[in-house]
Amino acid sequence: MPYRFKCSECDFLIGMKIKRAGFTGCPKCGSSQKVPEDLYASDSELNEEEEEELEVAISATDSENPYRSPQHYTSSKTQRTRIEPDKTGLDFVVTYSYECWMKNLPVLILIWAVVIIINLVVITLIRMTFTAAATELLYSNPPLAYLVEIAGSVVYLSVELQLGLGQTAILLQFARNENAVVSDLFQVRKAYFPLLAVYVMGYGLFIGLMIVTISTALLYAEPPYLLIGLAIAFLFPLIVAARVLITYWPVYYLLADEKVSFTQSFQEAKEIGSQNKMVIFRLFVYSLGTLLLGAMFFLVGIVAALPLVALYWVVAYLYYTDQIDNDLLRELKRQ
Repeated sequence: MPYRFKCSECDFLIGMKIKRAGFTGCPKCGSSQKVPEDLYASDSELNEEEEEELEVAISATDSENPYRSPQHYTSSKTQRTRIEPDKTGLDFVVTYSYECWMKNLPVLILIWAVVIIINLVVITLIRMTFTAAATELLYSNPPLAYLVEIAGSVVYLSVELQLGLGQTAILLQFARNENAVVSDLFQVRKAYFPLLAVYVMGYGLFIGLMIVTISTALLYAEPPYLLIGLAIAFLFPLIVAARVLITYWPVYYLLADEKVSFTQSFQEAKEIGSQNKMVIFRLFVYSLGTLLLGAMFFLVGIVAALPLVALYWVVAYLYYTDQIDNDLLRELKRQ
């Protein structure tokens, strides 16, 4: 008999022909569902309507469900095996990104031009306003001056995050071969506050680690070795940050795509990132090369190269969560 359980969000009957650990998606509402550990095959009698509903659920879960357990990793730590970095995956990501970029190039250039203008005008004015206010208060009320400076940083980060979410949402639609418009850039999204928490937590830990290492070097390094100690103290947090980013980079896209919860995003991101570190490192190098190539053509080149690099990472997220494949690439090329 098949295995089945109800979706915790909409009570849809999710069916599986074989029992597997990890997460699956509800074919009806699209929410990510953890497969119960105590899942048992059903041996109860079903009426004709229930049999038909279960067959639909099994079909959707096993073949059409876009959130099924990716073939590149498993969510069960006991079953997880290390996957060697494969050049094929990188080739697919780059090829798919290029095809998607070429198809939507005019809209992408317009979107990035709008974002650059907002950064140059609106965000610059915000930062200048808060900085000027903090400077005036610096001698009369230093604590308040620091609070004003922090408030300016929060406002700046909030605007940047909103724009980044809009860009990512549009790129996800294009990568799924769907339509998007420039107005999608300004839509308020549920992922805003979870991602703001990730940003604050990440920046806080990085700055805290930087302060601790530099303070330790200043306190304990002897004068002849002070410069070496400071260099190590400065590089150590950067190395830690790079390692964390390589492992947990999918957190941003899992939350922006609104497929999983805050805690699940870290679990699934680790499953993806820890098994594809070398591929992701190569993709990072490839991204730098694309930006350098775009810089050779000055502003127009940068505006064109930035969305292509962003597409690399969006497509990598979709690829390593098994949401796109060669069939969709062939469809994209035909259009």
